[in-house]
Amino acid sequence: MFFELGRLHDRAGHAARAFEYFTQANRIQRDHPASRAHDPAKYCDDISHLRACLTPEWVSSWTPPAPAPTSDDAPVFLVGFPRSGTTLLDQILDSHRGIQVAEEKPMMEHLKREVARRAGRFQKGMAQLSTGDIAELRALYWSHAAEFVTRDPDAVFVDKLPLNIEKTPLIHRVFPDAKFILILLHPADCVFSCFMQSFRPNIAMNNFHTVEGAATIYDLVFGLWEQANACLDLNVHTLRYEDLVSDLEPTVAQLLAFLEVPWDAGVLDYAENSRRRGRINTPSYNQVTEPVHTRARGRWVRYRDHMAEPLKTLSPWIRSFGYDGPDDPGTGTG
Repeated sequence: MFFELGRLHDRAGHAARAFEYFTQANRIQRDHPASRAHDPAKYCDDISHLRACLTPEWVSSWTPPAPAPTSDDAPVFLVGFPRSGTTLLDQILDSHRGIQVAEEKPMMEHLKREVARRAGRFQKGMAQLSTGDIAELRALYWSHAAEFVTRDPDAVFVDKLPLNIEKTPLIHRVFPDAKFILILLHPADCVFSCFMQSFRPNIAMNNFHTVEGAATIYDLVFGLWEQANACLDLNVHTLRYEDLVSDLEPTVAQLLAFLEVPWDAGVLDYAENSRRRGRINTPSYNQVTEPVHTRARGRWVRYRDHMAEPLKTLSPWIRSFGYDGPDDPGTGTG
């Protein structure tokens, strides 16, 4: 109820009241027994530990070297940060006759647990994977995928799960031939949108009960992503949500070229496809069946008074991704 009251006041332009309701909603959710069962600090610790390991020296110690691509196709991984537009983009892509999207399924989490089980520790297990191990993990991935979708062998398979971004080193280790799609939203808009949203409790989402906590996770996740790009030969196409909603057709056309699939006008009618697709299991379920809108763009500016500390954390990313800085004039949308 309080999350909904916050959203209604946000839509009405009552930022102070909206923030009060979002704060109250998050406090209630944080104190709920379902949330208390998941320690948010563990997620921060896991990412920090992986970042400490992820160096060129560690990557060069992997034995054997990354294998050449095998005969089975690698997935395309659609990653980003929660509330950055990944659901909109997955609905657009799934409207293409030659693309199949698996929406927020735990295939890579299964692989992470399997790697840790084999070696007793995830980072050690990753470094020691043999060519045979990698082939087994690729097969295990597709076996788990088959539990959720009936794969179309002629379609490009897109695995959409935003926080798979923190599994980038494992993805590259198992699928060195994988492509990545990274979608960005202005970091301050993205973080504040996480604070506005009621997520199912887990060790990652429990960090979003404050704007400061969400900003900390954003910084950790993109620090890891930056290191992964420096240490690994990733094949990445980056796009911005703001470009997607303001210039849909050329933005999608560039992405389809990256995926090496022909243009399909069906991608422009993604809202109708979303309605035919049925249940959408993400917090954006009620938005992606609407025409393209720009409500999320520049929202953070109205809450600037509540974001002094988070903006200190986010400012390097705001500028790195080519957006206006928090002290610049205008809306801060780039």
